[in-house]
Amino acid sequence: MLSTDYRKYLRSGFKLGKGGKLFQTNDRLILNQIFWGEDVTQRQIIDTTKIPQQTASRLIKALLDKKAVIQVERKSDGSRGQPGYCLQPNPDYAYCFGVSIYVDSVAIALMNFKGDVIASRTYRVDFISVEDVIKQLKVQVQEILSEIGVSQDNILGLGFGISGYFQALDGKINTMIDEWTTVDIAKLLAHELSIPVWVENDAKAAAAGESIAGVGRKYKDFVYLYIATGFGGGVIMNGEILRGAHGNAGEVAEILPPKIYLHPNLELLHQILIRHGVEIDSVSELIEKFDINWSGNNEWIAKVKDSLSLVASSSAALLDIQAVVIGGRIPKELANKLLDHISIYVQNRRSLPRSVPELVVAQAMGDPVALGAATLPFRACCL
Repeated sequence: MLSTDYRKYLRSGFKLGKGGKLFQTNDRLILNQIFWGEDVTQRQIIDTTKIPQQTASRLIKALLDKKAVIQVERKSDGSRGQPGYCLQPNPDYAYCFGVSIYVDSVAIALMNFKGDVIASRTYRVDFISVEDVIKQLKVQVQEILSEIGVSQDNILGLGFGISGYFQALDGKINTMIDEWTTVDIAKLLAHELSIPVWVENDAKAAAAGESIAGVGRKYKDFVYLYIATGFGGGVIMNGEILRGAHGNAGEVAEILPPKIYLHPNLELLHQILIRHGVEIDSVSELIEKFDINWSGNNEWIAKVKDSLSLVASSSAALLDIQAVVIGGRIPKELANKLLDHISIYVQNRRSLPRSVPELVVAQAMGDPVALGAATLPFRACCL
């Protein structure tokens, strides 16, 4: 993940503490428990984090004073006595924008500190130039903030998702879109928008969003298979994005030997559907008009099921995950149909089966990359 020095661009609504950090280590441990939990109490925080009671009480009071968390009355379970109070993230403490760039469209999402998307929009474009995207982002950001009544001073940062892999030598991301490969995206956007910016590969960004707003509420360890114009993936371990030595962990497409296995992407489906007489001009139009009854769907599934089985089986064997998630821009109806055709290979010993992950369809709503990109500033600064 690439980022700017957030201290340089942080808005006036946020005050830095010791060491120029927004939150110290123990503060983040507490926020992490509150963010991921439900009806979390101080006692639960102490038991989980092992922070001494007096210290935890002092830190929680500071977070309440800072308005990063709020105290709400717990729901009564019908037993005698007072229900007590629990802690929740304050949705209005901070907001983050998430932006995803595709070859023919741009998606934007605004997320609050509770992890809820409160505004989103997608617009089609003919050419994804750096200049045009920045110009549009400036307009869209101001329009969204005006519509929902949020001050720019409460924007913690912006996450940016784009296809490609990170360059080990210069830290840039080698994208499918030539013009974006030549620029320092984080630095340029931070300068133009005057807010901190984080940049992530699109598949890992989508996985990050799924971990907060989708199946990640049930599974803390999963591999996310990102099916869009291309094919990629992301790995979530214990709720965190696994990045690897060079930032490229989760590049599941590299598991498939060239010229032997087809990449399971929507451009392949697009070409098959055209041969079947379906009139669609782009992957975005395919997604918008998708019909589960199109005759070419079954041919696509037949061509990609072995590729997905190999990737799912390799992921399960290497990482011992809880789930393999089918996500990205693939229509959910198609993803559900695909599940019945994917196999995870298991070699039993003494007739005892090895535990294998569940195959599930992504549940996060809206554009998956924009959603996940919006979580990046929260993960970097708060959780």
